[in-house]
Amino acid sequence: MARKTNRGGRLAGLLGAALLLAQGAFGQMYTGGNTSLNFANGIYFDFAPVVGYRYKFLDFGLSPFISYVDPNNAPVFYSYGGGFYTRIEPIPNLFAHVELGVMNVEWATNVDGLTSYARRWQMSLPVGAGYRQRLSDRVTAHASVLYDVLLDPDSPIENPVVRAGINYGF
Repeated sequence: MARKTNRGGRLAGLLGAALLLAQGAFGQMYTGGNTSLNFANGIYFDFAPVVGYRYKFLDFGLSPFISYVDPNNAPVFYSYGGGFYTRIEPIPNLFAHVELGVMNVEWATNVDGLTSYARRWQMSLPVGAGYRQRLSDRVTAHASVLYDVLLDPDSPIENPVVRAGINYGF
């Protein structure tokens, strides 16, 4: 008879307990948000809340987002998605950033004067560098320039991706 196990639940519980124990002694949880703005092919604007964890010179976290896209000569649409990121800070206040993301994009196609809309998923892998500035004991501002190495030709995002945001540690 096969034995049932809940490895995923146990692993998540152990990870959560380790983060809570390490948070007071070694690390720091933080939240905040990023925004991006691009005018390359119309207007692209996104907002992305952030939940992350910082341990010494390493950050990692999750960031869902929603974006507004107003392309030149095309209808306005919205996209949404999220990503998992990590940053390493080899020099104080300077960091390298890598992120694995997924985005659901709406596209309009026009065939014989009839417009149809469809959504599809796109993967992204933005990599780059940034600068972090402490504003107070718990608040930092950051800016980064990223290059999406998996950029889909139909993506509403253009390289380079410029981001800025504020994080609050607790």
